[in-house]
Amino acid sequence: MPPPNGAGKDAAAAGIPIDAAAVVGSAAAGDKRASAASSSLREEIVERKQQLKAQDAATEKHTTFGRWMNDRTAFRRPDLRQRERNMRTLPKKLAKMSRLTLEEEGHLDVEEGEVPDRVTQIDIAAAVDVQTARKRFDLTLDKLGPYLMDYSPNGTDLALCGLRGHTATLKWQTATLVGEAYLKDKCTDVKYLVDGTMYAVAQRRYVYMYTKECVEMHVIPSMANVDRLDFLQRHLLLVGTSSTFSQLAYLDISTGQPLGAKGPATVKDPTLALRVNPANGVVATGDTRGVVKFWSPTVTDPLVQLKCHTGGIKEIAFHPGGRFLLTLGVDNRLKIWDTRTLRTIDEIATSFTFASMDVSAKGMLAVGGGAHVHVWHNVFTQQSALARRSTPDLKHDVGYGCAVQRLRYCPYEDVLGIGHTRGFSSVVVPGSGEANPDFFVANPYETDKHRQERVVGSLLDKLQPETISMDLQIAGVDAERLKEYQENLQANRKAKSIREKKARRDTKDNTVRKYRDPTTGDIDEEIEEELDVKEFGAARALKKTKEELLKEKKKARWDTKDTADKVRSKQTMRRSRIVQRKRADRAFAEGDADDNDQQPRGATKIAADGSTAASERRDGSAAPPPRTKGRRTEAGGARGGNGDDDAPPTSSHVSLMKKNAALSRFL
Repeated sequence: MPPPNGAGKDAAAAGIPIDAAAVVGSAAAGDKRASAASSSLREEIVERKQQLKAQDAATEKHTTFGRWMNDRTAFRRPDLRQRERNMRTLPKKLAKMSRLTLEEEGHLDVEEGEVPDRVTQIDIAAAVDVQTARKRFDLTLDKLGPYLMDYSPNGTDLALCGLRGHTATLKWQTATLVGEAYLKDKCTDVKYLVDGTMYAVAQRRYVYMYTKECVEMHVIPSMANVDRLDFLQRHLLLVGTSSTFSQLAYLDISTGQPLGAKGPATVKDPTLALRVNPANGVVATGDTRGVVKFWSPTVTDPLVQLKCHTGGIKEIAFHPGGRFLLTLGVDNRLKIWDTRTLRTIDEIATSFTFASMDVSAKGMLAVGGGAHVHVWHNVFTQQSALARRSTPDLKHDVGYGCAVQRLRYCPYEDVLGIGHTRGFSSVVVPGSGEANPDFFVANPYETDKHRQERVVGSLLDKLQPETISMDLQIAGVDAERLKEYQENLQANRKAKSIREKKARRDTKDNTVRKYRDPTTGDIDEEIEEELDVKEFGAARALKKTKEELLKEKKKARWDTKDTADKVRSKQTMRRSRIVQRKRADRAFAEGDADDNDQQPRGATKIAADGSTAASERRDGSAAPPPRTKGRRTEAGGARGGNGDDDAPPTSSHVSLMKKNAALSRFL
């Protein structure tokens, strides 16, 4: 092989043979190629280390929720500082281990031709391991039910509450009874607070707090007549509402101070459902008018009012991410709403009358009512088409004679708890729980020491009530369209009030009103809904005056009287002044008055010119003027009566006849 250019001259000058110089040149070229390959490998290694470092940093940031710590924030004591360093490095180690020890999520696989909703709990228990099969059990408590239940935040404890005052706490995985008490009072709800060591019970009068051994801790007078409870885990707030009285109350359990109470003037309607959005802490309530109201303790009025159903709302549930809201109404309709745009995503008409529902950590929906429990999965995706999927993925019957009262998924477990009228049931739902829990939020395997540290950390990381708000992403509003909508709404309200007034008037008069169309002139039997409808002469002619209505009422009362009442009424009418006047006028018209010679002494004589002269007494003295009573004299004749039949009537006679004619027409 010839040496490279210039290599022979250098070798000859140095006294080296030509063959040896060729070998030295090839070795130098090989070293250069090896060094280039090693440098590229080192660059790849460095790049890979940077990628792994960035991945570890992202995992650590996700695990610690962005809470960065350094030595400046550590304590001054060396042992605490060392412990702080260990705690700071723990997320990195945990992140590295989590990539190697990930557990797979459960799911339900069926054979070809098999229907998923026909898979029973017996089939599931036969297919899973022994530890999972033990999580399926039933508690028969048919004396003090129906029962409500709640799981602790880490899913290890279970609290049961009977309507007739029975309450109990137990470690449900090991079937260990922790505490039991008979309160001898009506209990309407139960809710765990910070952890499994304390819980709250809504009783007949007030809300009470108990330890896990069912020992009474506190009584909360500010929450009176409350029968719905929930807890804000990050804000340490207990919220309660009433289905009888329109009220909503908050309580800070870290300080014991009530805040943000809403009275009947604000709530306005009794509450049937209560849930807390786990993402932002907003409380959602469903009332008897089908309206969902979103509340914050620092705002007096509701943040948003959303009309969801035509009737009352039985139950409300949120997705664990807080983006979706589910409502179940008395109209047997289940709706899914987007909490950011406040629009309906999906809707289904249920075939049963459901009473409760819940959403698992993996988005599986469970709905229960009567003796039936239905479970759907993937209901929050665009490909779900829940309205077209009338068949659920899993069915379960709690038994004949049982009625489901509450459904709750157990955190970090593939278990669904069912509280019903005859006790409690635990069923296995594959794929419903979170397989890899976040130990900074809740640790299912924590000890007492870990629990104490977590409680202290939750108190230090407590969020203030001012941070509770909604993240609405509603598009811009068209001003012209909004103005037109408001005008139409006002016009519809005015038309409705006009229709109601006319309907009340028609009902009162008990007559059929006919209204004429202003455009065609035709008479329409129905009342027009337009605002410019006016009553024309045809409608006015059908109206009756007050005198006619009064005469009809008097006639109706006369017809309802029996014979004896009519006789007594006629006798009274004979003695009345009006009848006497009428009788006197009739006698005057018929000419019953006698001649002047036949008149008794002392009677008044009327001359032809209208002048009167008193007759003399027998003793020659002038007679006193006659005393009149009404329109008759003491002699029984009409005032101004003339003894002669041929005497012309005077002006007083004419006025009297006119009055009598008007009186006869009135009667």
